[in-house]
Amino acid sequence: MTSERPAVAAIVLGVDRLEKTRACVASLLRSEGWEPRVQVLDNGSSDGTGAAIAAEFPAVRVHRSTSNLGAAAGRNLAVAYAAEGWNPEFLLFVDDDAEVHPAAVAALAAAFSEPGNDRLGATAAKIRYPGEPPRIYVAGGSSIRFWIGDTSPRGQGELDEGQYDVPEPCIPGTGCLMVRRTAFADVGGFDPAYDPYGYEDLDLSLRLIEAGWRCLYVPDAL
Repeated sequence: MTSERPAVAAIVLGVDRLEKTRACVASLLRSEGWEPRVQVLDNGSSDGTGAAIAAEFPAVRVHRSTSNLGAAAGRNLAVAYAAEGWNPEFLLFVDDDAEVHPAAVAALAAAFSEPGNDRLGATAAKIRYPGEPPRIYVAGGSSIRFWIGDTSPRGQGELDEGQYDVPEPCIPGTGCLMVRRTAFADVGGFDPAYDPYGYEDLDLSLRLIEAGWRCLYVPDAL
């Protein structure tokens, strides 16, 4: 870490979900322990997402693509925009229909500064469905059975009773994922071969692991 406040740029890819994107951005701006730097890429929306977010949140960087570039190419472009001027050490990918707990960003970033984590490439949050009782959407990532082509989000649908509250290695997706920028560059970012969308997120994590980076589930990040 170069400072007490980690240099994080949050990347939000928005496509025709203005209200959800607005809630996502608002939650990021309420987050604690970092200097909020939020980059939104309106990925060809027809509902005015980009203009509305720019008007409501003047501190947020908003760029618009006239067409849908796909999830991988859109996120790669957003990373390039975020790098200009901000030069972030970490990239936080948050799906446009997700909202982050105020402590989540700091929790994801803190793991990188722990002793022995020089090769930590990514940290992943616990993601829950909205509402009560608290039910898990994914606890850190997926288990993958390559021989039958199956990817199973860990804990999906289970009541959150603390059974996934221990940090451990994982293969995360991008629902709420923080990646060390040098690791992201090392593997060439997301692979546009998966566009318009698919398993570009799990592919990124697998390539990070193959390149010698570690991916860690951080249950305190919600």
